[in-house]
Amino acid sequence: MMNYFVSYDISSDRLRNRAAKTLLRLGCRRVQKSVFFAADYTPKELARLKDELHRLLYDHSEPTDSVLCIPVPRNHLPEVVWIGENEAYHQALQKEYSWLA
Repeated sequence: MMNYFVSYDISSDRLRNRAAKTLLRLGCRRVQKSVFFAADYTPKELARLKDELHRLLYDHSEPTDSVLCIPVPRNHLPEVVWIGENEAYHQALQKEYSWLA
């Protein structure tokens, strides 16, 4: 299993909202407006996420729209640098990985 940060840059409000709802439905946690954290995803779960987002964007996106999935191994999570007052990432980690708190 692997953890992922999923980020999107989508110009259409409607499509951006649909992408966010898709990510939430697939178990991702929102950590910023356009950044989500997918904890302990199996290859099958990642394939489903990529499939659904691809289908969503394929016919309706602008050429500049994109989605980025960045893998983060579990042992590297404590090394992620997070600057600012937003606690969403830390809260997501505490729920998923109490051993990091």
